[in-house]
Amino acid sequence: MTPEKIEEEITKLNKNTLTVIVGYNFEDKNAEAGAIKFFKDYGFNNVVALSGGIFAWKTNSNSTVNLGDPESPVDISKVESILPEQLKLAIDNSYPVFIIDARSDILFSQGHIPGAINISFNDLENRKGDISNSKEIIIYGESDLSDFQAGVKLHDLGFLANYTIEGGFRSWQEKRFPIEK
Repeated sequence: MTPEKIEEEITKLNKNTLTVIVGYNFEDKNAEAGAIKFFKDYGFNNVVALSGGIFAWKTNSNSTVNLGDPESPVDISKVESILPEQLKLAIDNSYPVFIIDARSDILFSQGHIPGAINISFNDLENRKGDISNSKEIIIYGESDLSDFQAGVKLHDLGFLANYTIEGGFRSWQEKRFPIEK
């Protein structure tokens, strides 16, 4: 980003709210001090740094939203899956499920599981308020990996009763279950 673009973006920020500088670890102190000075030079009144950066935050077991590593036992423990047949049964019996299609808008418009709403993977954090806490959440994406990562992201956002579909949307289609457009 060019210095001009940085300056343009900074002028959009409220200079009276708390501004927190987050580095990676304790060794980023010089960079954090430089960032604090930079913001103060632009007139920001309340600038602080997160001591120890994101490394200390995570070390102290504070939550973060991560991409989801299928090799990580911690991330694996965050995601459960159900069979497509179980979801079909839930839908057929009006069981209270909240189905999220985390694929792109284009793929969603080409066909999706009945009753699913489209919240793309990249929008999950921004649209957290649109997700029901009163129902079990079923989420699927474009592949097994994206299903898994979406499930991890939901968990990290505080939705603990969420499931992916074993085999994902592809498995739903292979079973010739209904699809809405």
